Amino acid sequence: MIIKETPLSHADRRRHESIVRLLLDQGADIEAKGDDESTPLYAATAQGHEAVMRLLLDRGAKKEVKDGHHQALLHVAAMGENEAVVKFVLEQKMDIEAPDIDMKTPLFLAAERGIEAVVQLLLQWGANVEASDKDRKTPLYYAAVRGHGAVVELLLDWHTVDAVDEVIQTSLRKAIRRRHWAVVRLLLDRGADVNETGDSRTTPLIVAALSGDERVVQLLLDRGAEKEADGIRGRIALSYAAEKGHEAVGRLLLDRGAEKDATCWHYRTPLSYAAGHGHWPSDVCCWIRVLILRQQTSTA
Repeated sequence: MIIKETPLSHADRRRHESIVRLLLDQGADIEAKGDDESTPLYAATAQGHEAVMRLLLDRGAKKEVKDGHHQALLHVAAMGENEAVVKFVLEQKMDIEAPDIDMKTPLFLAAERGIEAVVQLLLQWGANVEASDKDRKTPLYYAAVRGHGAVVELLLDWHTVDAVDEVIQTSLRKAIRRRHWAVVRLLLDRGADVNETGDSRTTPLIVAALSGDERVVQLLLDRGAEKEADGIRGRIALSYAAEKGHEAVGRLLLDRGAEKDATCWHYRTPLSYAAGHGHWPSDVCCWIRVLILRQQTSTA
């Protein structure tokens, strides 16, 4: 899709300060919007062109307008990696807590992109680290989802003690699902409960077994995760690993003492879930052999 641009925005995006000045001198509309509802000032900010931004502001460009995504000028600046531009926008006394269409403040956008310097700057200027968006997620959650360990640590440092526990637990599960081992370790180091189930009745170990990440499973076990803690319908982590055909995870759980004959509320064992996986891929066949051998060994 081609986005229609005004001549002024076109010059902005290509950092042609002299042409911008010429167009303004010739009476170009300083607030003219393209198809994306962005003004020339937005275009200059998105490109990190501070000189053009200064020129447009000196000529009277409006600072408070928003684009088609309801994003303010500070949102646009926060998505870039130019700390100087963000500081310049902050100095224009823009609302640091302005929400976009998803109720995300500029801090959200910098955090989910892992732009540590911008996150630090926004926090220093008073951004609310505990703000939540329309889905009730925080900047910490999005940083953890994307695996931005340095930003996660920074945000944790700014969270109050009372607010951090729930945020850590929510972020922990998402980091496990995304296989962000370093972030999982960091959250555990900062107090995440390795056995907490929450409303979903699913332990972090079960989430890891479902994802098939052997390193994360190992980490959780080393931190004291309960192998026999059950989740939905009384199923343990080994049961989920068996169903998904995650052989390496299953072997690890068995080696660490997981109960191979544990039954769920429907009286099914891990072996039953492995066998009932459907199309019998090679990894599930391997699983069945592993479990049968374990069973034979224990009864010999």
